[in-house]
Parts: sequence; structure tokens; C-alpha cells
Amino acid sequence: MSCEFRWEGRRLGRRTGQHDGMAGLWPAARSRRGRAHLTYVAHGRPGSHRADPSGSAFPPHRLRTGAAGVRDACDGLVSDPGNRWCAKGCSGWILAVSAVSAVSAVSAVSAVTAVSAVTAVTDLVRPERLPRSSRYDPAWLLGLDMGPHPLWLLEDLAQDLDLRPGMRILDLGTGKGATSVFLAREYGARVVAADWWIAPEEAAAVFAEAGVGDRVEAVRAEAHALPFEDESFDAIVSIDAFEYFGTSDTCLPCLTRLLRPGGQLGIATAAMTREVRDLGAVPPHIRRAVGREAIAWHTPDRWRFQWEVTELVRVTSARLQRDAWRDWLLWSRACAEHLPDGRKSHQPVIDMLTEDGGAFLSFALVTARKN
Repeated sequence: MSCEFRWEGRRLGRRTGQHDGMAGLWPAARSRRGRAHLTYVAHGRPGSHRADPSGSAFPPHRLRTGAAGVRDACDGLVSDPGNRWCAKGCSGWILAVSAVSAVSAVSAVSAVTAVSAVTAVTDLVRPERLPRSSRYDPAWLLGLDMGPHPLWLLEDLAQDLDLRPGMRILDLGTGKGATSVFLAREYGARVVAADWWIAPEEAAAVFAEAGVGDRVEAVRAEAHALPFEDESFDAIVSIDAFEYFGTSDTCLPCLTRLLRPGGQLGIATAAMTREVRDLGAVPPHIRRAVGREAIAWHTPDRWRFQWEVTELVRVTSARLQRDAWRDWLLWSRACAEHLPDGRKSHQPVIDMLTEDGGAFLSFALVTARKN
């Protein structure tokens, strides 16, 4: 392995050796417009893209990317007694992998990744708070963008669920499929990925590339006319989609029909800290960005009442996600920076969240069991 780090053109250190069957690993940095850029080139076995003195390899779906991955690499090289150099200060930098994805690494034989030291994408890696989500490359997730960080929402929600290997889970409103990949990989579930707007063929391609095509089935389905047999699922989850169809009083009976006795239901949905009904109107800064859509962004207490009054389920948790508005803002800024035309499409949301500062905007995480 050969490693070299530079900051603003200053060489910090270099090491040459072998690492876990890799033919070579060459990071090198250059400065551009005041930023440090790291070029990372890896040849050899996919999924071995982490410099680890122990020689252990990480499978592609557990590839550490982003700030944590680079810091781990730097920390490992610095702390390894066999290294005859020290990249001082390297572990303190905020570096984020912005091109290589855990998914694309499955089929990659070689990869070249540009890493930016000062970027909004960096903020999408949070191993201390959300370790499972941090295993997935933000660039891959941003490429599947259909709303705020879906894996952050799902990982947080899953703390209130009892998800086990072998469960059959309906991922309702999966979009382009990131949450279905996560359910299959992280919890060993068999997943039916249902969405009305995304073609099954498009989602199936994502699942195949991610290596979960044998565990995730993509279907096109409308939430009020789901084509599944009664009591055919152990759990139903819906991430950032329920506000579009779940406010109807007829929705919950449609879902509980599909759950086995004791089956679980979990949603992560855009929310307000107070009901619009109580406020008297959608706050102007929210209305400018999303119009009347926010009328459907209910509080956790509203969801709890709407579900429990049916006596179909027992609500096991109903809460606002901690710092949800800030997480949403981080995601929107990353989309604006990373995606083509991202600034145009995401700036209104960035302005809305910045002005709101958590006063009204959040996400509701609600779970229940079928009676």
C-alpha cells in the first residue's frame, strides 16, 4: 500500500506496503479554491477500501465512507507502530467520500474517488448517532433522493420496532428503494418494496446492484388498493411517504388487514410541532415552500389518537425525531451541492428550514402493533 496526504500542497506523510490483497492504495491531496481535495485510488478486491492495520476487510455493504471512513483510515495509519511516519492532524480533518458507493463497490474492481474536505455531503455521515446508516455512501443515497435522509429516519424508527431476520416486511412508498436495501441488509428481512410513482424495473435495478435482488421484490401499488393477501406481512414500514396517503381514516384498516396478529406498523412522516388547525393557518415561511401540503403534517399525538381510536392497533411509541429539522436541512444542503439543478429545487426548502429553526417543522416517528 502507498499512501500520501497533502494539505494546501504541503506533504504530510507517506507509507508503502501491502494491505489485505490490494494491489495498491494511493491517496493524494491537492488544494483548490481554499479546499483540500483527496484523490483516493484503489485497485483489487471490492470492499477493501479501508486502510486497517489489522488487515481486516469490510464487505461492500459495510464499507465505511465519508468522514468516519477517512478518519478511521488516517487514525489506523497513524496509530500503527509499523508505520514510520505520522500524518499529524489528519484524523481531525473532516473528509467525506463523495463518489464511491457501498453499492457500486459490489461490482467495482477499481475506483477513483474525489473527496472534499469542506462539503455538505460530509455532514451526512454520523457513526456515533446513526452507525448503521453511516455504512452507506452519501453519494449513493443522494442519487436516490426523493426526500430527507431515508436511512436516518428508518434507523431511528427501527429503535421502536422489533425487526428480526426472516421477517416479511412491506416497505410502503419505498421510492427508489434505499430503505428496502437497508431493511434487507441490516435486519435480514424479506422485503416487498411498493411504490406508485417509481417503476418496479427501476427499483429492481437498484436492488440487484446492491446485491439484495433475491431478498427484495419491487411492485407498483397504490396505498389504498394494495394487492396482497390478508395477514401476509410481519411488519409494514413507511418512510417519508405516509403523509401523502395515510391521513385518510380508511388507510389504517387497509394496512392492518395485511398484518399478521401482533404484526408491527411503523411510520416516519413529516410533522409539525403543533397542528395547523390549532395555529389557524400554515405559517407563511412553510406555505411559501410547500403550499397546503403541510396541513397533512400531523403531530405524533394526532397520529396516536387517529390510530388508537380504531381499536385496530396498540400504539407503542409516538414521538418527534430529535433535531429532525436540522437533519432535514443537512440533507437539503447536500442535495443542493451534489445534485444537478439541486440548488434550484432544494433552495426553497433550505430557506424554509433555516427560517423555521425547529419552531414548527419536524418528523413524527410512530409505531404500533396489531390487536
